[in-house]
Amino acid sequence: MLGPIVGKRKQPKRFNYNPKYYDEKKEKAKKRRNQIQFESKSSRGQVRSIILYAAILFGLFWVFLQL
Repeated sequence: MLGPIVGKRKQPKRFNYNPKYYDEKKEKAKKRRNQIQFESKSSRGQVRSIILYAAILFGLFWVFLQL
């Protein structure tokens, strides 16, 4: 009864979990493949945004020349 007042707290139960089917080579290959896909997707977005900004800038310049 005095345990919580004095400062003793229950510790969470710990366990050792070893996956049944774990292949380190497959996990590394999967991680690398996901990293490559992420890098390739991010580079495409930068090119599109540059083209979009260039088109907007050209449109504004054209409108300015028409005035």
